[in-house]
Amino acid sequence: MNQGDIVKAHCNQCSGDRNHFLIHYHKTARNEILSEDPPARIHGEDFYELLQCAGCESITFRHTCLQSEVTDEDGREVPSINYYPPATFRRMPTWTHAMTLVDGQKLAIIWLPEFVTRLIPEIYSALHSKCYALAAMGVRALLESIMIDQVGDNGSFQKQLYNLQIAGGISPRQKKIIEDTLEIGHASIHRNFSPSRLDIISSLDIAEGLIETIYINEGKAQFLKNKVPQRRKTIKG
Repeated sequence: MNQGDIVKAHCNQCSGDRNHFLIHYHKTARNEILSEDPPARIHGEDFYELLQCAGCESITFRHTCLQSEVTDEDGREVPSINYYPPATFRRMPTWTHAMTLVDGQKLAIIWLPEFVTRLIPEIYSALHSKCYALAAMGVRALLESIMIDQVGDNGSFQKQLYNLQIAGGISPRQKKIIEDTLEIGHASIHRNFSPSRLDIISSLDIAEGLIETIYINEGKAQFLKNKVPQRRKTIKG
């Protein structure tokens, strides 16, 4: 491969595979003898690429590793590909710090609690670094913080969820969904459970939906209410 070649690679800014210009390329090979008798050895190759997106011009580094001991069912080597910074396949919500509502001269800012702006980036960092158990623990901490913020610290998760439902923060159906989501975090901490990427994505969908319900949609509704003219009272003659 030569400088200036065009290759396909993931771009965080463009959110997907895009054409990239090859800025620099380096390849190394390794060969290790494990035993002379019987003869046994392993070998592999590493490919290092410094790339620039042909669209947004952002820079990324890609490391591709091939190992003779990592193969598919047909005996072909399976590449391990890592990006630096890590490849992101899911963008953080636009409201991570605050939601700004603008309509003509009207402006409203919905500020999120400190724990939301702190934990959401940490969860996404763990997710994109393939630290799925850590991400599950982060989602658990996020949900617990939401409950404490809304109804106080009542000791157990069950009591907090019950009080949140009684206070009107969630419906009975949402309560069951959140219980199942919390269980992913509980199992990761206490039962050596290893969640998948899909598990974390589903958990995040639920946690972010709860944040929107409790903190954001109420503010949006109030913003709409302030815009809509009041009904005129009918004077009966």
